[in-house]
Amino acid sequence: MPVFDIQPRLRAGKLTLGADRTATRALMESLGFATSHSRDGMDYYDDNSIQLDFFDDDVLHFIGFAYSPNFDVSYCDNDPFDRDATALFQLILANEPSEIPFNDYDPFFPSQIIALWDAQEQYDYNGDHKRPVFATFSMGDQRYRDEMLANSSGGEHGVYAEALRAHLPTLATRAGLGAISDSSCIVRFVQGGVVKTFRCAATTNGEIQLCHCLDFRFGNRRWWR
Repeated sequence: MPVFDIQPRLRAGKLTLGADRTATRALMESLGFATSHSRDGMDYYDDNSIQLDFFDDDVLHFIGFAYSPNFDVSYCDNDPFDRDATALFQLILANEPSEIPFNDYDPFFPSQIIALWDAQEQYDYNGDHKRPVFATFSMGDQRYRDEMLANSSGGEHGVYAEALRAHLPTLATRAGLGAISDSSCIVRFVQGGVVKTFRCAATTNGEIQLCHCLDFRFGNRRWWR
């Protein structure tokens, strides 16, 4: 089984930040992963459990993982998807130069350029859903870090929501994000790898309107689909 060993700012296994898109696709194929689909600068693998973002220059800037039985992820000899959220947070924090308050929703570790998202029991696939486990583990390079920090402190201010309610069931498959039913009216928006959750109200024509979300600033708009 492939193991993606996390080396912050550098690589995840054989996936190397800074590699070009053509070479990365060839590498993934050699590892036995066919492309699930592509969208703009993003390639998805293993039913969306792996997201690679090449931004606008066809260079790999972001690597995102959700739980899958088809590969392992390792950070400091620990599986992020088999660790209690608090323990994983503290493990990553130990390699940061400054203290970061615990956050079980969307913590970002700027020195290592690592992002986690949404600790809940539903993502504890290895422990019978008894522990809060983070749904996604993501990493990036300096450009990704700069955009994350810019988005959190400035840039364009606003919100963004999916237009068609029919798309909701496909936003999350086995990718560790849980199933979204057609009636749940939940939209997940990925801002540089950190997933934001919107709760929406449906209109009579099947479109959805944003009724509540966290206030945030964003530049790039990216979907984990």
